[in-house]
Amino acid sequence: MLRKIEKFYCHLIGWNPEILAECSEASFALMKKYVSAIFILSLLWGTIGYCFAEKYLGFDDSVYGILGKLLITIAFI
Repeated sequence: MLRKIEKFYCHLIGWNPEILAECSEASFALMKKYVSAIFILSLLWGTIGYCFAEKYLGFDDSVYGILGKLLITIAFI
C-alpha cells in the first residue's frame, strides 16, 4: 500500500502507482531520485523567475508587486 505522498510522486514523474506498489525497494529509491531532481529544477527555475520579475519587469515590494512576482515564479516553474 502506497502512501498519498508516494502516489503524488508517481503522478509527478509519470509512473503507475499500482505497479510501483509491487516493485522492489530499488524502484522506490529511483523514484525518490527523480522527484528530487524535479524539485531541485523547480526551485532553480522559481528563483530565476522571481529575480526576472523583480529586475526586468520592475515589480516592487507592494502587495501587487509581490503577487506579480509569485505569479511569474509559478509561470517559470
